Amino acid sequence: MTRAEPDSVGIMAQLFAGTLDGTLIFPYPRLSADEAETVEMLVGAFREFAARRIDSAKMDETHEMPKEVLDGLFELGLMGLSIPEEYGGAGFSMQAYCKTFEAVGGVDAATAVTAGAHQSIGMKALLLFGTEAQKRRYLPMLASGERLAAYALTEPGAGSDAGAIRTRAIHDPATSTFVLDGSKLWITNGGWANFYTVFAKDTVGGKEAITAFLVEGEEIPGLTRGKPERKMGIRASNTAELHLEGVRVPEANVLGERGKGYKVALEVLDYGRLSLGAGCVGGMKVLLRHAAAHARERRQFGVPIGDLEMIRGKLARMAQDIWAAESMVTLAASLVDRGVDDFSLESAICKAFCSEAAWNSADEAMQIVGGIGYMAEYPYERMMRDTRINLIFEGTNEIQRLYITLAGLKRQGEFFQEMQKGGKMAALVEYSRYAVQKRLTTPHLLPEVHPSLSWFSARVEEWAKAFSLAADKAIVDHGKKVVKMGFLQERLGDAAIHLFGMIATLSRLDTLVKERGEAACAHERALTRAWFGRAWRKVRQSLLLLEDNGDRTTSALAVRVLEDGEYRVLQ
Repeated sequence: MTRAEPDSVGIMAQLFAGTLDGTLIFPYPRLSADEAETVEMLVGAFREFAARRIDSAKMDETHEMPKEVLDGLFELGLMGLSIPEEYGGAGFSMQAYCKTFEAVGGVDAATAVTAGAHQSIGMKALLLFGTEAQKRRYLPMLASGERLAAYALTEPGAGSDAGAIRTRAIHDPATSTFVLDGSKLWITNGGWANFYTVFAKDTVGGKEAITAFLVEGEEIPGLTRGKPERKMGIRASNTAELHLEGVRVPEANVLGERGKGYKVALEVLDYGRLSLGAGCVGGMKVLLRHAAAHARERRQFGVPIGDLEMIRGKLARMAQDIWAAESMVTLAASLVDRGVDDFSLESAICKAFCSEAAWNSADEAMQIVGGIGYMAEYPYERMMRDTRINLIFEGTNEIQRLYITLAGLKRQGEFFQEMQKGGKMAALVEYSRYAVQKRLTTPHLLPEVHPSLSWFSARVEEWAKAFSLAADKAIVDHGKKVVKMGFLQERLGDAAIHLFGMIATLSRLDTLVKERGEAACAHERALTRAWFGRAWRKVRQSLLLLEDNGDRTTSALAVRVLEDGEYRVLQ
């Protein structure tokens, strides 16, 4: 696998500027034979364990995860997948990690959330920013089960806005410690954990900034764990509030640099969002399998309901979404393994798309099976409840779209600022030359695509160009105002999500066609064609609505509802 250049950016950051690096897209990434075999063995062992020990319906009913389930995950090695072998872990690549996590998500959502909170985010700051001494001390314990990790960022007044946290860290140089005071809300594994990555406001150089701390121990003086929250779904996972009152943390337990905790938090969540997407893929596959089985067996009007076109449409959409979601997660995970520095846009895209696709799959499956889906004795209503949290976890999907757009526009905005350094007239001339050239030329962004797939590559290039031009126009027309333009953020975010899906599925199909031949890939080609038909139309709609929309009316209606506090019209 080709390594990325230093200070490299991912596929979507390039696309905002109207370029693409084909080496990040082709060939479609695959696990090495040895790693694929290891993943297959581990997944097989987990499924065998799950069949004996994980009773999802019972855990959902009791709101409890048996200790033997958690212990079993550690014994299998599933809780140390990303920990390097030298520290007692499996040393998995990001692709292998996501593939394994997909299997866990397909078995039980609460189990997946517990495992993800431990290693996707709970210990991730230690892996990314920890000192060698910190890693050697704690990673073996986190791999073996001596320590269970949790990620403590969210607070009562700070959800997606991490910068608004109020937990304080006061440095006490006399004792070489920090004293932490505050509360953390909705912390997964919070009531079970004995290893916390805690974020707090610190005073560095006379200014307030966020610092990340490692807080650990069986008994932590000053730390109070709240009672388990009663939740709509993922009920067997533990979610609890944390209260910190005079919690002393040694200086040696600062993670990364003091005052750089916001960066730590964002980078950790990039990894968490990828694994969340992978878990959603696993759940979608199970939902499709259940729904297809029911559609084959259930008869209405004298025929299996799978013969009815409206039911077939639902099954087809579910299959397309799995194909797209799986392709997107794999391609995004490969960026991590290739050493791309900034894969945050792809991570946010995978989180948003996969969580929404999983929710749609749960809805479609519920509709296909009809009344039995509403009954607690069947898995559908539980899976629907479990699935809903994914649209909220690790930053709501509204925040994902905001981030995709603003982060994507940032580099291009900096490019335009550079133009202005020579003065207004020089900037106008340079920008005019740039804009004309960009509009009148259609570069071949995907020259390596198999000739039989030219229709697909043409759609990507056509809408990639339209997308980049729309991004430029947003910067020129609105400047810094785009920060507050949520409708624009949503539309450009939606366009970016679907373009990445087009790129990922084309990459996968192209590699299959080159390896297996056109005839052998007829089904995969049909999946890609159907997905493209939906995706490029979504891109077109999103870009058209940037100019021709009813945003003022929508805002006025919302203002009226907020003022009235209810639905109120003339009678």
